Amino acid sequence: MTLNLAPVENVLLDHHGKCPNCGTNWDGGSIFDVLREQDWCKEKSAAELQAHIDDCYGTDRPQRFSRIVGISCYERDRVIVWQCPDCNKSWPR
Repeated sequence: MTLNLAPVENVLLDHHGKCPNCGTNWDGGSIFDVLREQDWCKEKSAAELQAHIDDCYGTDRPQRFSRIVGISCYERDRVIVWQCPDCNKSWPR
């Protein structure tokens, strides 16, 4: 796979915003709404589900999924590149 990297100095990515290259929306939806539809969450009350989300995802950032793709490096054991799922443009982490 060839990565098309943008210059590092000009990139400020909003993982819930839009791709700076193609403009597609990266917002993957509310974590609450997505989990509410899963079988293991259907019997939880809204308060119980929200408490679970707060514990797992924190309350200091948007509780939304992102569509942006993180490409990991096995040797570094972390994401090294972010990639738009629509135009495949990539940016260093």
